Amino acid sequence: MKAVLVTLLALPAALAAPAAAAVNSAREIVADHLACTCRNAAGQTRASGICQARIGALVPSGVSANQEWCYSAVEWSLPVKELFPAKTCSLNFPDFPIYECKTFRFDDGLPCDGYSRVC
Repeated sequence: MKAVLVTLLALPAALAAPAAAAVNSAREIVADHLACTCRNAAGQTRASGICQARIGALVPSGVSANQEWCYSAVEWSLPVKELFPAKTCSLNFPDFPIYECKTFRFDDGLPCDGYSRVC
């Protein structure tokens, strides 16, 4: 009976150990991300909505100076120029007719889980 009680008391600690190890294995991965947008003559950008609907994500606002830039969010999504092609501007954002792509460097925060990102 004493052994069962000790086992039951030790169980929460044993279960918590792998979770703590998983949290500690998270690491920041800063990488270059090609991103595209639709721009108007005033320099304002649009990519929101269409980007996320196609498994993309917006570049963090602190990195993109509060502009909307779309990049491929996960390893298995299409390359950004296929995900967010030039025709997107004329079809979805007619007031933002200028198609533009450039590279941003940041950590997208995705885990190294073999699904979202392979590390």
